[in-house]
Parts: sequence; structure tokens; C-alpha cells
Amino acid sequence: MKDDSIRLECEESISEYKQDMRESWPCQPIFDESTVVFGVDTLEYLMNRERTYAPDPYYMGIQSNIDPIKRVFLFDWISNVCIDLHLSRETYYLTMNYIDRYLSKIANIKLFDL
Repeated sequence: MKDDSIRLECEESISEYKQDMRESWPCQPIFDESTVVFGVDTLEYLMNRERTYAPDPYYMGIQSNIDPIKRVFLFDWISNVCIDLHLSRETYYLTMNYIDRYLSKIANIKLFDL
């Protein structure tokens, strides 16, 4: 049941991608499975991996030295560094994800260890 919903979600994403490509290109290309960047199986695999490695949304419960306010200050500082170094938004979002995943796995990390 869960796998069917993932497969359906992947197929819908591919259909939306194909429709977007049809609307944005000046000519009407012929689409087949070879023109899709990722196949349904690959998207399904990646979506399952994303769920497996997603950070725990309740990780603040295991952190005694870091509270939500300190996390906000940390990400604000990282945002300023990204702006100063002209890094992309993706770099910022990936950094946030890495830190959240790290904090959800390691308990009682000290603020200065980040």
C-alpha cells in the first residue's frame, strides 16, 4: 500500500515534468521514458532513502545544551556566511539538513562543537 502511493507519487512527478517540458519548449518534442532524467524506480528509491535519512523532527528533546533559540542563531550565522561568500541557497539548505541530521543522531552536543 505504502509502495503503491510512492510509485503513484513518482509517476505523477514524471507526468508533471513532461507536461512542463511540453509547455516550455517552443517545439513539441516527443517524450518517451528515455527523455526523463530519472525513471520511476530511481525516484522511488531516492524518495525511500530520503525518508530513511530524514532528521528526527523531535531531536531537540535529546539536546540539553542546544535549544531552539540557539539553533536559530546558528542558522542565522550560517545564512550570513552563505551571503558573504555568495553561496547558493541550496548550499544553505543542505547545511541546515546536515546539521539537523547530525543533531538528531548525537545526544548532548556542545554548542561550540558545531
